[in-house]
Amino acid sequence: MIAQPEKSPGYYAAEVFDHVSKLDPTFKDRYTPESLFEKLQDEQYAADLYLWMSEQPEKFYDDVLFEEFVQKVKKKRGARRYGICVGRWFVGASTLS
Repeated sequence: MIAQPEKSPGYYAAEVFDHVSKLDPTFKDRYTPESLFEKLQDEQYAADLYLWMSEQPEKFYDDVLFEEFVQKVKKKRGARRYGICVGRWFVGASTLS
């Protein structure tokens, strides 16, 4: 069996954004996937959102522990971004050092 690669914190946060937006349509008025990712770096906000999601009838993932949730949405320490800017857009990748 081939192991699935771990999803990046930003990708996981985007999945959280999509899930919460389905449950609360006004969420998209307050956040973008990128702004939610930044907001989730605050552990208290991550805890509040995790608790709210766990109380909803439609679960995000079965049996995801809080510690695992926080680990999945946190930026990796030592990550550096490399790439080029084209107009206002950044094209590149993150690497760990």
